[in-house]
Amino acid sequence: SRMQSATPSSTDTDIAVSATVVEHHRLRTDLAVVRLECNSDIVPFRAGQYVDVTVPQRPNLPRRLSPALPPSMDGKLEFHVRTVPGGWVSKTIVESTSPGDVWTVGNPRGGDLHVDDTGRIVVMIAGGTGLAPLRALLLDVARRPQPPRTFLFVGARTPRDLYAADMLALLGEALPWLTIVPVT
Repeated sequence: SRMQSATPSSTDTDIAVSATVVEHHRLRTDLAVVRLECNSDIVPFRAGQYVDVTVPQRPNLPRRLSPALPPSMDGKLEFHVRTVPGGWVSKTIVESTSPGDVWTVGNPRGGDLHVDDTGRIVVMIAGGTGLAPLRALLLDVARRPQPPRTFLFVGARTPRDLYAADMLALLGEALPWLTIVPVT
């Protein structure tokens, strides 16, 4: 089996859902995991897509972030954000986000990143926070009656850069069809 991605596509209508930050975990000086709950409507995305996000500290600078959880009826969202050099929004999210902040989440995009059901084996490769959409896909595939044998290779420059080791270990224990291979 293989994963596919297509060119970004937007929905026919613009959406804007407000979501409140309920947790902000700063894992390192340059990396945070942010958990939110939608305030009314849920964001209509599929695992593997990304969404437009606006934070209150930079309301005129929307950014595209990939949810690290598949869609849920309870409106929970999670994003993994790493600061980038000169990144006004990423730095703000990592350094200044607090529980209670209200974000605007809109327009799912990304089209066609998904697990192809025609094969027996899935190979996923992630680097850094590129793990987020693959985690959403894994959790989505876990809902299937017979998930395919899956290998997730997670790459980083150094072992320290493998920021999600604890979460990956829990996933590996909970999902017997999943093999996680850290690569440095």
